[in-house]
Amino acid sequence: MTKLLLIALLMVSLLLTACGGGDSTTGTNTSDYLIVAGNTKGFEMKSNGKVLSGGTGCISARIYDSNANSLALSNKVVDLTPGTYTAVFTSRSSTSPNSIGALYTTESTFQVPAVIYNNLYSITAGTTQLYKLTISQTTSFAMSRTQTASSLYDENLNYITTSDTFTLNTGTYYLLAYSINCGVAGSFNMAEL
Repeated sequence: MTKLLLIALLMVSLLLTACGGGDSTTGTNTSDYLIVAGNTKGFEMKSNGKVLSGGTGCISARIYDSNANSLALSNKVVDLTPGTYTAVFTSRSSTSPNSIGALYTTESTFQVPAVIYNNLYSITAGTTQLYKLTISQTTSFAMSRTQTASSLYDENLNYITTSDTFTLNTGTYYLLAYSINCGVAGSFNMAEL
């Protein structure tokens, strides 16, 4: 009952928000994992091959634990311990520029694996997400972007840079990556120099 109420409240809140351009997103949803450095688990959410986002205004994805407790929207930093979670996706169809479109809500249950990999810094965007990066030693990085904007913040969420190359000291950082156009997937990559 609590879970249904949360979903209903989410749908009502989205009805009050107009959506920009983008593709219709319906059907079965799947969750693919995105692994970032420092044993922090992140992930991107897809529907029929399209990346969903909680930040573009076109898609909302909310995560619940096995007890139906709401954890976060998909554009927040989320650390998940191994277990079972449910992602509830709500999207709008915007096939007409003058139409707010229909509202769709679907669910997908996914497992968080116990084993993940370090030192992988690749991010596939098309989303608005804030990723946490833990750097264990001073390292220089190079960034490459395709149809994606990104900014780097320190652990206090102070803006650092959008430069293509930069050096990070030991510590925790947050990377905000988002697609320039709603519904247009891009990519972001960080590579050690």
